[in-house]
Amino acid sequence: MKLLISEPSTLKYRGYIIKPKQDFGTHGFFIKGRFIKKGFVVVKDGCNAMPAACWFQTIEEAKHGIRVLIKTKGNADHFWEIMQPFNYKVGKKDPDHGSSVGETSVSCGRFHATIKGGIVVAVWASSSRPWDTAKSIPVRRGTRDSVI
Repeated sequence: MKLLISEPSTLKYRGYIIKPKQDFGTHGFFIKGRFIKKGFVVVKDGCNAMPAACWFQTIEEAKHGIRVLIKTKGNADHFWEIMQPFNYKVGKKDPDHGSSVGETSVSCGRFHATIKGGIVVAVWASSSRPWDTAKSIPVRRGTRDSVI
């Protein structure tokens, strides 16, 4: 007889609870060519605690998300800047929009890029203060770590 080891239904970690995501239904979906049928959410006091109610594919990813959330003191812009680093550089070809003929924009947290014809033509960082969104902060050499 084989003993099946299953993941715990809930796990406490640094004041948060990691729980299985329940709304996949019977079909699941594809992410980058992989069929996904399970995931995990992070809750605190019965509510999703992550920015944009994001979820994770593994418990380890959820733990990392909790550490980032704590490090950024809940600031959603800073959370996403760490979770999804912004790697656009002026003059470089963007593989995700390389066949694009027109102009498109991408953003992550406070960082933004404009892409024309598949080439990054501008990169900038906006203020993280919601009352000051009209101002922008120039970014040197198109890197996220070199805000002036």
